[in-house]
Amino acid sequence: VHSASWGNGVNSYQARDRDYDQFQYEHPDFLVVFAAGNGGRGNAKNSASSVAKNNLNVCASMNRGQGQGELYTADFSSMGPSRDGRIKPDI
Repeated sequence: VHSASWGNGVNSYQARDRDYDQFQYEHPDFLVVFAAGNGGRGNAKNSASSVAKNNLNVCASMNRGQGQGELYTADFSSMGPSRDGRIKPDI
């Protein structure tokens, strides 16, 4: 498992996403986990970055007792769908 908690704010499938997909296809025991990003303030759609098909893209949540709590997506978390219509973040 590799954690990559950065993004570029671009919501479309790019060359780096293709590279991640190819690497993970060739190494099925390897998983890249990406933070969805922090571009979702104001319910901004299509703001998730790192939209490779084999990555696990994870949204942010709040701590218990803050906002709606740990069971809900934080209001600043980037959200999908991806530009090509896939559901992102994955969790």
